[in-house]
Amino acid sequence: MILILLGKIFPRSNNWQLKILNYVNTTLKKIYVFDLDDTLVLTEARVKIYHTEDFSLVHSFTPIEFNSYEKKANHLLDFDDFDCFETLSKGKLITQNLKILRRAHELGYDIAIVTARSNKPAVVQFLLEKKIPVDSSLVYAVSDPSFNYDGSVAERKSQAFIDLYKKGYRDFVYYDDNLENLEKVKETLQKKHAKISTFQV
Repeated sequence: MILILLGKIFPRSNNWQLKILNYVNTTLKKIYVFDLDDTLVLTEARVKIYHTEDFSLVHSFTPIEFNSYEKKANHLLDFDDFDCFETLSKGKLITQNLKILRRAHELGYDIAIVTARSNKPAVVQFLLEKKIPVDSSLVYAVSDPSFNYDGSVAERKSQAFIDLYKKGYRDFVYYDDNLENLEKVKETLQKKHAKISTFQV
């Protein structure tokens, strides 16, 4: 006797039920992934742009404004505001997107945070403080040196999604305010034949 499930053939054996369970868990494992800044929270954190010659302040961008910024050779970027827990803690939660996150959690789906921030402990502390149900092992601050990611923010976020893929997830629902991040991650996961739905917020 054999069973065909999702196109895969399972010959009957002593442990065939376990094999089927493992296959379903890895093939259908679904996760909801959220960016942090301007997706779940609005803060006063700014990306500051200084001139390399005299270190005068050229621009001070919100994350959304920074999405369309094109770096110049004589510009120095400062992301220090995004390392500050106090600034993050005082931010305004975006309730509409948090409702989606909490509903997904209630339905039993795993939740991940993939943020451009460089301080994972601060992000984890924020999630705990705000009672946002995300396991710390699924928090990816892609600019944190501990992750050893490289490239642009979109490329580093894609590397985080590959790490999630390696954990067995095959169905992704991804919310981010940055279209470039969404498109790069989608391109990366489609090469792995994973399912992904993206939402720009």
